[in-house]
Amino acid sequence: MKTRHQRQKLDTSSDKDPPAKKRGPGRPPLSKKRSESSKKSDSSKEIPRRRNPSRRTANDAEHNPLNDFEPLDIQSTINFKYPPKKLDRVEFPTESKQGIILDDLQKNAVLKFEEKYLKGESSVFVDETNWLKFSTISTYFEYMRLRVPHLPPSLIITSLPFQPRWLDALIEWTTSEEIYVFKSEKKSSTEAAHVYPLSTPVSFDVMIICREQFIRDAQLLPKITWNSIIIDDFSVIKAPLSSMVPQLNKLSYRHSIILSADFNAMSITDLSAVQQVIRCPDLPEGQSPTIELFHEVIEPSVLRITNEEASNNFCYHERLLACPMTQHQQKLYLQLYQKCREDMTVEEMCKISVDLRNAGTHPSLVPAFKDHNHENSTSGKIIMLGKLLNQQKSENRRVAIVCSTMKTVNLIHHSLLDHQIQHLKFDSSARTKQVTKLVQQFNNSIGFNVLIIPCNTMSTVLESMNADSIIAFDIDWTPLNDSNGIVQWWSRVETYPPKIFQLITNNSYEQLLFQYLWQERSMTLTNIENPKNADPALLMDLIKNSAKIGFDNNEAARGTSWASVLLKESPIINFSDMNLFPDEIETLPDDYWDLINPHETPQKLQPPKPLPPSQFWTTEKLIQVAEILDSFGIGNWDLFNDFQRSPQEVTKVVALLLKHILPKISENTKNEHSKSEDAKSESRNAEQEKFVYDNIRKFLAGFTTQDLNRMNIPAISKIKESINPQMLLEDIELIAFLQKIVPAECPNLEVINLEGKTSPPLSDTWTDQQDRELLYHARKQGLMHISNDFYPEFSDQLIDRVRQIIRELIIFEREIASKPTIITLRKPRIFTQADHTKIVTALMSYGFPTIDEFADSIDLQKQNPESIDRYVKYILRFCAAPIEDRRTILPLLAEKIPKYTASKIPQRVQLFQQIRESVHKYHDFPAEDLEFLAAIAFHGFRNYSVSPILTVACAGNCSEIKLSSRVKTLFQEKHRNHYTQIIPNDLRQRLPLKINDMMVLIDPGEITGHHTAEFIYPINYQLAVVANSISHPETQIWTLCTIHEKDGKPWFVIESKDGRDFKFEGLTPNAPFKEYRTKLMKKLGKYIPPYDGHEMFGLHSALIHRIFIDMPGREKCENYERRFFKGGFSFVSKWPIIGQFEKEPERVQSPQPVTQTISKFKYKRKLFGDILQPLVLDFSPLYSQEMSGLMVDLRIPNMNCADMVDNYMEWMSRNDDDL
Repeated sequence: MKTRHQRQKLDTSSDKDPPAKKRGPGRPPLSKKRSESSKKSDSSKEIPRRRNPSRRTANDAEHNPLNDFEPLDIQSTINFKYPPKKLDRVEFPTESKQGIILDDLQKNAVLKFEEKYLKGESSVFVDETNWLKFSTISTYFEYMRLRVPHLPPSLIITSLPFQPRWLDALIEWTTSEEIYVFKSEKKSSTEAAHVYPLSTPVSFDVMIICREQFIRDAQLLPKITWNSIIIDDFSVIKAPLSSMVPQLNKLSYRHSIILSADFNAMSITDLSAVQQVIRCPDLPEGQSPTIELFHEVIEPSVLRITNEEASNNFCYHERLLACPMTQHQQKLYLQLYQKCREDMTVEEMCKISVDLRNAGTHPSLVPAFKDHNHENSTSGKIIMLGKLLNQQKSENRRVAIVCSTMKTVNLIHHSLLDHQIQHLKFDSSARTKQVTKLVQQFNNSIGFNVLIIPCNTMSTVLESMNADSIIAFDIDWTPLNDSNGIVQWWSRVETYPPKIFQLITNNSYEQLLFQYLWQERSMTLTNIENPKNADPALLMDLIKNSAKIGFDNNEAARGTSWASVLLKESPIINFSDMNLFPDEIETLPDDYWDLINPHETPQKLQPPKPLPPSQFWTTEKLIQVAEILDSFGIGNWDLFNDFQRSPQEVTKVVALLLKHILPKISENTKNEHSKSEDAKSESRNAEQEKFVYDNIRKFLAGFTTQDLNRMNIPAISKIKESINPQMLLEDIELIAFLQKIVPAECPNLEVINLEGKTSPPLSDTWTDQQDRELLYHARKQGLMHISNDFYPEFSDQLIDRVRQIIRELIIFEREIASKPTIITLRKPRIFTQADHTKIVTALMSYGFPTIDEFADSIDLQKQNPESIDRYVKYILRFCAAPIEDRRTILPLLAEKIPKYTASKIPQRVQLFQQIRESVHKYHDFPAEDLEFLAAIAFHGFRNYSVSPILTVACAGNCSEIKLSSRVKTLFQEKHRNHYTQIIPNDLRQRLPLKINDMMVLIDPGEITGHHTAEFIYPINYQLAVVANSISHPETQIWTLCTIHEKDGKPWFVIESKDGRDFKFEGLTPNAPFKEYRTKLMKKLGKYIPPYDGHEMFGLHSALIHRIFIDMPGREKCENYERRFFKGGFSFVSKWPIIGQFEKEPERVQSPQPVTQTISKFKYKRKLFGDILQPLVLDFSPLYSQEMSGLMVDLRIPNMNCADMVDNYMEWMSRNDDDL
């Protein structure tokens, strides 16, 4: 800014010279400009106050002590009278040079400062944010400079860390070029140009001095009546305000503002100093000074801006970086729009919305584009991030990068590794302690460092993180998500002015969505992209407008030079500016998708040739595999379908990954035998405290060394650096035990046994029932995917809680198994050849689901699940081992397994695993097939005697061959019909309804909402099923299965039809049939296979499911998985005869043509010979229909049906004597 007064020559050689004209505020009289030579010759005259000028050297110019100068008396140069009589009308300065806007809070504070200044009153400015003070006070200086002519200079007394912050703020918010620092002890490049030159005094508007230097050298400041004195951050322990009062009393000033971040934390000494500095009224006479009394006196002078006010008024800003797309990214991005159409469902629009945002971030985040990317594919955001981090590194800042998901975290992680940028990242398994430790490590780092944070943990991290800059990599997190947290974070940053950068993709759906959420701040991404909450019209408008922008501006970025230009020219946006973006979204016509490309059909990208495993399985994909295993353990292979690789390859990759990270346990059997008994006992106790990874080793036993050696995956060798191997292995074992104690479908959580749990509850109100809910939730949703909505007050503790509970249950189980009474008194289970045969037969006909289910399905005299489990593992190891290795396992078996059986057992085990997985594939198999598969999964190929479904399926004549053949046929069937049948309105009038030859539906009951994903439990539901009598076990009777309601839960009851033979009940369908089976075995004195309670209640029946779907109240069962049906059902109202079954349909062979030799064949009634079996048509279901007649057209190839019927009728009319 140019000097407002004309310069005059200052001549000190004679007192008779005319006095110098008075100049502007703080401006000493100066001489005219001269040449450099004249300056050197007359230097002694220009600076008369310098002592011993002849001794000054070149080094003294830089290290000259302040005591060599006398204070400047420049009061006579100021032409100003207080209070000012004239105030100019000027426009209020509301914007900084960079475009930062002053919000209403700060504007009101500036106006109050002006009001108090004109009244001669000083103020206490309580700024809880500790950073709005910079812009507020700077704007106050600029506003008063513009309004009041010839305003004297002001003085700011601050701490050393804040000195450069005040200088930057004054330069940014004022137009003055005369802002100086009084001899700063630490000079930055910016400060060096603004240090006040005592050797050649100049005019100034604001002077900034460090607090410590003010206490020491206040007498050296220019002698002037200061317009305002700003005392900043006085509450620091090293130099409280009371220590500055003696020096302040020596200064002359008209107005003062004391700044504080916490007024209530002031000591009584500081409050007394405040009273003196701002010249408040004295304390009432006769009262002893107290903090409360000082507050009462000072309160009228206090102006406040609280954290809550700053948060509600969005008093912060960020720099917006609109990154263009790369060519490859643009091509794939526009491909998504070609899938859009006007009749999309809400779910389809939500999926398109997520895919569009992910494609704008990086194409590899979209599952449909994975195969179209190569290793060098990138995105505009990744390029921009690299440039931005290099800039932050040059400023020595600590940077936090916030992104949407762990996939994005890994994407950025690999990008930073490629660019050799040091960083820290959150692991998917990191919990509260690990997060705290990682944040502490980041906070303690010196200089440039980077922390990558997923957005779901940002709210937790923001409370303690001391980053200097925050980069929002996508819009899943913005400062609007945690306005209060941003305000508090901003107040903690002292070294550098805090900065926020928002990366968005230019001309994209993400940009349009960002602008919409900016205007509608009550909305969130969840409201827009969750099908349950989404507004279809809004979603369609957003997608259409983004498509219009994308097709109109489809120029892709080339190279990387654009990033540097964008970084310099990127705008600052203020969150308080609600009108920054357009208010409304353009409404496009309904046929917009047809107008985009009306003549050409969008061409689908041809999928490239699949990469070989060595190239496909990169470190990033192996990390994804590890994340799935960390949440769901081994066995859930459907979760790997997104990789679009064969199941055999996926299982081998998992095996190779686990084998690589599994610690090797060396066992020396000879040394073990030589140990003493005490040493063995200690070894066993130590074994209880550590994991031996039995389930992982059992899984690896199914693979030979040759199989795994064929999988050449180089990235396996680097995986340990990116995951926590020990935690992954332990979680897999914990999940295996969790699946053992928690059923997949558990309507009654009481069946989860917590005996052995010792960990204390999470709160005083936390119960064991909540622990059961937690374990069931972890079983269904995955260990690492426990929702934040599930007991949100304990969200950071739930995963660790699950781990701790399962560890305690495992230790308890091992302690029970290792009790001395069991180890010393019971001999190891020795399996006979008969036991061996039963176990092998069970593996062939039942598979190996869990040890409890397997042991329950075998008729062994002494049941010992641990011994059976161990023996089964020996058999499986024997079958999987090469022929030369089987000799070492053979001594552990009671009998050698034939070669054919050894090759067949693994196939059958895998077949039953496939069957049990298929039972829950409701969208792949019709309900009729699921009914049969569920019965096979429970009973196998041999225990069909207690299964009504299997008995009826084989018309009462079951065999392993029939059942296995039908299973094979079901899995080979590729095309499955979807048949829709209308249920008769008079269904209840037709009751009882025949379900099959062993089941009759008596009452479908009333659906009240009791259900699981697999079953619905109507209240007052009743079905009759054929079962054995307890009194006469050899006789089959009708057994009534009824569902009542008890204590708000379904209650299952079974009893004989007459109500006198037996009655059992329980919380689950299996409970009463378990008691029934026990009673029946005791009565018969022999083994009976387990009953499937759901099957006996008819809840597996396809017809029952079809009836439930159309019943009132079905909408209450939100989690129920609806089935589809491949055929129609007959609604027959009759009771079947026990023991009689409809004949199983057989293959009808085409009859041979009738020749002349047998044309005079004489029919016999009792000897049918080669006659075809009779064709029976049952027209009873048509009796209830209103029909006047019926015509049947019977046709058989190569046969005259009319003659056949005539001959048959003639034959029936003859007597036996005629034959």
